[in-house]
Amino acid sequence: TISPWHVNIISKINPKTSLIFNGFDENVFKPQTIKTEKFTITYTGRIYNLSIRNPLLFFEGIQELLTENPDLQKDLQIEWYVDSKTEDLIRSLSSKYDIEKYTIISPFIPISQIPELLNRSSIVLIVTNKTSENGAKGIMTTKFFEALGCERPILCVRSDEADLEQTINETKAGIAARNTQEIKDFILSKYK
Repeated sequence: TISPWHVNIISKINPKTSLIFNGFDENVFKPQTIKTEKFTITYTGRIYNLSIRNPLLFFEGIQELLTENPDLQKDLQIEWYVDSKTEDLIRSLSSKYDIEKYTIISPFIPISQIPELLNRSSIVLIVTNKTSENGAKGIMTTKFFEALGCERPILCVRSDEADLEQTINETKAGIAARNTQEIKDFILSKYK
């Protein structure tokens, strides 16, 4: 199965359960250096509900970061490749947090274009939420592995405080942020 949490649950029924992460196609998702004019944070995917994927902490962190760092204002761009339902949410949050001018929303793109998109990203955003008793558990999103394959810095918001955070830490792929200060520090370190 695909996460340590799932191994723990399933091995109670079948002790021969093994962990095999989702992974990525190494012939497709590989690092490439692509120069860009903007410092770009990129998100691809859907946000079905806020209990599983909650971007609010990201928006709070970005709003604070831009207020505190005027230099970043001229360079930052946040690209969202999402479905129409998620687009409505992102437009609403961008307006609420006054970051519309940094936000670019586009429809989904074909999987064949994702590696190039990731490789021209300064940071890849993964949106999750803290693992909770009544919430989702053991989610190891494929988007994490694709960014890992392209060797792009990963900003996971909000940390699941579980398997995904541990894997990000073990691979030194980025940060699974628990608060706005961690978000700001990580983005600034990559910007510099």
